[in-house]
Amino acid sequence: MMNKITMIGFVVLCMIALPSAVFAYSDATADKSLERVLAAQKAVEIAKQNKGAGSGTPYFALEGVAGASAISAAVFGGIGAIFFLKGRNGRYVAQGRG
Repeated sequence: MMNKITMIGFVVLCMIALPSAVFAYSDATADKSLERVLAAQKAVEIAKQNKGAGSGTPYFALEGVAGASAISAAVFGGIGAIFFLKGRNGRYVAQGRG
């Protein structure tokens, strides 16, 4: 029994440690981080040139903050509404309570 638990623990440890090691020792993330820094610098320059336009962050676009919040609220709100409505008239509702 102890040998089985040890083996399961080893497998779980490997599953947790392997992705971390891949990201830690890969050079692909270093290239992307340089690209991100250059893109951020370019965005700052564009924002400085167009002071009346704001920072350029698309808050109300679907990929912006408000768009992502609206999409997630619609999805989770719809799921919650379905559970609420199904729970009100299900098979296990107590008799005589509405």
